[in-house]
Amino acid sequence: MSRHTEYGNSPVGRLISGDPWTKQTTDQNNRPIPEEKQSFWFAVAIEKNAPGMNEMLGLLFKAAQAGYANAPHVMAQINAGLAAAAFSWKVVDGDEMRANPTSGQQELRWKHGAGCWIAKFSTTLPIASAKYHGAVPTYCDPSEIKRGYYVTVPFSTSANGNQDHTAGVYLNPQTICLVGYGPEIVGGPTLEQQLGAGPGAYMPAGMTKTPQAPGGAPQPGPAQGGAPQPAPVPSGMPGPAPAPSGMPVGNGHGTTQPPPSSPGGATASPSNYGGYMAPPAGGGMPGA
Repeated sequence: MSRHTEYGNSPVGRLISGDPWTKQTTDQNNRPIPEEKQSFWFAVAIEKNAPGMNEMLGLLFKAAQAGYANAPHVMAQINAGLAAAAFSWKVVDGDEMRANPTSGQQELRWKHGAGCWIAKFSTTLPIASAKYHGAVPTYCDPSEIKRGYYVTVPFSTSANGNQDHTAGVYLNPQTICLVGYGPEIVGGPTLEQQLGAGPGAYMPAGMTKTPQAPGGAPQPGPAQGGAPQPAPVPSGMPGPAPAPSGMPVGNGHGTTQPPPSSPGGATASPSNYGGYMAPPAGGGMPGA
């Protein structure tokens, strides 16, 4: 097999799974991965009709052809395109369904993948993070790129050299670049799912609805109009001096601006991809 590498940029897609900056230490069956084989892994959902999707798939196809030109049995799989049953393109169908392991109901295999191809990137090397300032890309802190945000990924691809059912291509990211925002995807149940509508009306002894001063007495709350109430004056002590004539009493109350809203999520499912690597009717997708 000859090693041939192609380079490109992915179309803009949504980061929906994995972590570009934390290496995987266990496999899908929770078995430890040897340290020398641990890699960074993440998945991006790209709309099937996104500009540049055909070109990206073409680069994968070109790298596969060059790598397996002298392996007819693998070339048979490559020529089947995304319908290949024994070739890993690192691209899977976001509309694929599966049975929920608990309920048995049919559901999307990729929760946020409807209408998209799912590109699965991995590498053993650290991945750079970037964003745009106007039209100029600059490096940024990885914490600025969250699951649910929209990114583009410069990548390289080449054949993996395997001759059995694990034959396929690598899809190695070089940089992940933030280009837009969507609803953040977080793991686990939401706060509303965890806590419900509230704790109810019950108040244990000693509990108050406002913070308490040292010693247990409630701290003074705000007066009508937002100005804080003066602290109580101990018996026998003079009260606070009155404000000079014409001066306002108490502190003014300011306002806060709500955080900017994020753009909405992914658009409605586009029509099926019609490029030359599209699977025929009823065709399958490559393996993992």
